[in-house]
Amino acid sequence: KFESITHSIKMEQAKSLLQSNPHPKWSTDASFDKVCAAISRSFAGSETTPAEPISSWVFRDILPKQGEPERVESYKFLMAFAIEDVFRHGGISFGHSDENGRLQSCAIIREFDPAIEFNGKHHWDGFVAGLMGFW
Repeated sequence: KFESITHSIKMEQAKSLLQSNPHPKWSTDASFDKVCAAISRSFAGSETTPAEPISSWVFRDILPKQGEPERVESYKFLMAFAIEDVFRHGGISFGHSDENGRLQSCAIIREFDPAIEFNGKHHWDGFVAGLMGFW
C-alpha cells in the first residue's frame, strides 16, 4: 500500500500565491481552450520553431507536416485528453498572454497523492481506469 505523501504546498495555497502574484504578465485565467491552444502550438512547432521531438517521432507518419495548420489542430485533439485529466482532478493553470490576449506560455499543475489516486492498487490499474473514462 502506498504511503501518503506530505506536500509542502497544497493546491489552495498554490492558487492563492498565483492570484496574489504582483507580476502583471502572469494570470490564472488560462482556460482549457487557451491552454490546449498554447500547448498544441508548442508541440506542433512551426516553420521557424522546432516541434517537440518525441511526439513528432511517434506520430511522424500520422500528423500533417510541420508548419501546416492541421498539425496544430491534431495536437489540440491529442493534448486535450491529458489537459482535461489535470483539470478534472482539480488542477490549475496559469500563464501569460500577449497584448492580444493569446496565451504565450502556460503551466498546468495538480496535486498528486498515489495513496489517494491508486487507492492502494497498483499504478497500472489506476492508469487503465483513467483511460476507460475517455472511451
